[in-house]
Amino acid sequence: MSNVCLKVSSNSSCVIKELAKTIKTLKKSSSIDFLVEEMSSAVQDLQNEIKSLSNLLSPAELLLPGSKETEKTTSTIHLLEVLPVVSLASLLIDISSRIQDIVKTVEELANVAEFKAEADDKAKQNQANINRIVPSQQNDDQQTMKALERV
Repeated sequence: MSNVCLKVSSNSSCVIKELAKTIKTLKKSSSIDFLVEEMSSAVQDLQNEIKSLSNLLSPAELLLPGSKETEKTTSTIHLLEVLPVVSLASLLIDISSRIQDIVKTVEELANVAEFKAEADDKAKQNQANINRIVPSQQNDDQQTMKALERV
């Protein structure tokens, strides 16, 4: 259960970091949908873990005099032992839901403010790099031409 909680927490923080980057750079994120989907998947796993805990829960039982535990209590978990974990899981699920609302709001902001697409900037940078001649490339080209002239 702790691994699933950590996964939800980690994925939630990745989404928040990506949203902060989007707002800071004024560029739409190309990976936000993927990150939100990962977070949603982790939340679903957490909900499944909580459902599986319900099968292990038992009502508090009175112990027989002279015995410290009954056969039934050894294979089940008491509600009081699980309550803090379930509370934490519930808070993580609620936080993830709020983060999804924030994602929608940031996407609306990006549309209204006309943020540039991150992919467009990368394409322009790649095109600029292709068209730019680096001095070492120019020297190599000149040397190649001289070698061809000699032949």
